[in-house]
Amino acid sequence: MNTADKSDALILKIAEATRNSEKPLPTSLTQIPKFPFDNFDQLLSYLRKGDGILQRFSINYDADIYTMFASTLEKNLHTFLSISAFLFPFACIALAFIQSIWWIAGIPYFFFALGKSKKLYNRVILKAALKSELNFCFLYATKQVCLTTPDYEHSLYWGS
Repeated sequence: MNTADKSDALILKIAEATRNSEKPLPTSLTQIPKFPFDNFDQLLSYLRKGDGILQRFSINYDADIYTMFASTLEKNLHTFLSISAFLFPFACIALAFIQSIWWIAGIPYFFFALGKSKKLYNRVILKAALKSELNFCFLYATKQVCLTTPDYEHSLYWGS
């Protein structure tokens, strides 16, 4: 079972579990309240024409959602960047005391690695949202993505 099949199965399982709740998880665009598109093809053409922008909505990172959509390589790269962002600067400080003060130049790697990690996370989430209607509905309902007009004046997000 590949990543897409696993994520689809998990999303459908979550949707089934929330079906009788106050806010059930939508599995199609028609189930999203006040959403201007009837089907996924309309949404994709809207985005392709440049009439709207798909953006990350939440500043929070959800590891469960990330692992649901990320490939093995993306998961490993994210882990490497996250761990090295903290370990490498500490190693540089230790080496600056032991070997040479020039090792302090490695401390900014922390910001570089965290920036790359954030971009990787965003790319995985946005790529997944554009892959299928089910993925988009899940990510929209969990407030991971939103639609914005090109002038950034209006946004569509879950609950708006």
